[in-house]
Amino acid sequence: MKLLFLPLIFFICADSYSQDNAVVAASTIQNVTVFQRKAQIHREASVTLLPGDNLVKFEGLAANLDGSSIQVGGDTEFTIVSVKHNRNYMKDPLVSPQLKTIKESLNDVEFKLEMRNRYLSVFEAEKSLLLANKNVGGSQTGLDVEDLIEVADLYRSRLVELEIKILDISEERKEFQKEVKRLKRQVNELTGKATKNTNEITVRISAKTKSKSKIFLSYVVSEAGWTPLYDIRSKGAPEPVNLSYKGNVWQQTGSDWNNVTLTLSTGNPTLSNTAPTVKPWALQFQPIIRNQNNKGMYGNSKRQYAAAPMNDNDGYEEDKAAELADDNQFKNLRPDVVVSQGNVNTEFEIKIPYTIPSNGQYNAVEIQSYALSANYQFYAAPKFDKDAFLMAKIADWSNLNLLSGKANIYYDGTFIGNSFIDAAITKDTLELSLGRDFAVVVDRKKIKDYCKESTIGSSVKKTLGLQVNIRNTKNIPITILLQDQIPISKTKEIEITTVETSNAKYHESTGKLEWEITLSPGETKSVEFKYQVKYPKSKTIRNL
Repeated sequence: MKLLFLPLIFFICADSYSQDNAVVAASTIQNVTVFQRKAQIHREASVTLLPGDNLVKFEGLAANLDGSSIQVGGDTEFTIVSVKHNRNYMKDPLVSPQLKTIKESLNDVEFKLEMRNRYLSVFEAEKSLLLANKNVGGSQTGLDVEDLIEVADLYRSRLVELEIKILDISEERKEFQKEVKRLKRQVNELTGKATKNTNEITVRISAKTKSKSKIFLSYVVSEAGWTPLYDIRSKGAPEPVNLSYKGNVWQQTGSDWNNVTLTLSTGNPTLSNTAPTVKPWALQFQPIIRNQNNKGMYGNSKRQYAAAPMNDNDGYEEDKAAELADDNQFKNLRPDVVVSQGNVNTEFEIKIPYTIPSNGQYNAVEIQSYALSANYQFYAAPKFDKDAFLMAKIADWSNLNLLSGKANIYYDGTFIGNSFIDAAITKDTLELSLGRDFAVVVDRKKIKDYCKESTIGSSVKKTLGLQVNIRNTKNIPITILLQDQIPISKTKEIEITTVETSNAKYHESTGKLEWEITLSPGETKSVEFKYQVKYPKSKTIRNL
């Protein structure tokens, strides 16, 4: 069996063959490749080809179809002469199934509301009739007491019954009116996004013999895509971290993807594929505009400088997690997903069929699930946050083919919050924050007897000291990485002298202090660091 594919390099000849003889192919969506933005639709149709020329038409296709992406093929021997793509303005616009359902619900609720309005009119009329005819008996002869009581009871009973019915119907009307407003808002929202017209693709095929053939059609549409989502579950050391990798798939192409095979690609066709060119970088002075008020005034209120890019590392030394002994640390728990890694993109072929409605809402699709060996460590930076965080460090994480995205964190079976996986980092170790652990108590305070300020000649000297106390209230020993800092100077006028660091790992270029501390159950440990700052007394340091 031979499959023939023809990309949209058309043989659109001058011949204007008649569309009236075209066979309309009843095609269905078999599979979809979803990119981060856009999607490639793969349709299939069975048609009977006759010897000679055949016109096969695909109708009702998405209006946001990219004509340059069309590909056509088949499973039998035939020749594709040309492919014609055009929008059909004559047929009714393509309405999404969701919009159709909402409109049907709106019609049903509006009918029920109208029925309540009619009932209310009838009962109000009957009530008015009773009130208008409340005089009983003639003007000359009245009713005896027993007859009067009987009439009064009947009058009162019916009037009470009418009032109750009117009240009930009025309440029902309010609820139906609210529902009508809500459904109309949904209809207006979806109508604004709805596909106004549909596309058609007509394929001219030349066949030598009569045959029943399958025609394969693929094209790219906008208004579709997927974003990564992660569930991270851990019970702490020594258990592995379970990472569930999902794709939030959405589409609003006008047609539901019913029970289709999905392939999620890390590619993004909306990005430019043209490699950048490095051009000469010439520095030049800002031109000076002279006027009467200021003879040396810059043309712009802000001076513009050409500067080299800053180094994102900022001089910090990267901390390295302990190497994990098991090379097979990534245990994939989803064998029903085929991962294909090309030179540019990674694709996840999902073997389980999914249905993705054309409503623009997210649909979670399971991609991968891993049991990851992890090195657990607590972390605290009390200058910025007083709590301790449990971190899981995973080595060689680049093998996981992750994208940057939101992560839901579950610790010991409890949802503790959200985090973010930054796949753009260049570290060999992926650090996952598993949340705050209030059983590790961190306290940071100034050493009062050491913190003081004095004036020496034309200079001010400030001495500062801080103490950090850490207490482990857990019933197991822990290791915590503690970080703090000593300020650094960018000018010779500010002199900073380090006095004490309690054996911290001190990064002089950045001022960062690091301690790796082991605590037994119930144990408390303290570290101190002290420094001096000297600067001219005629100036003020605003962030000391």
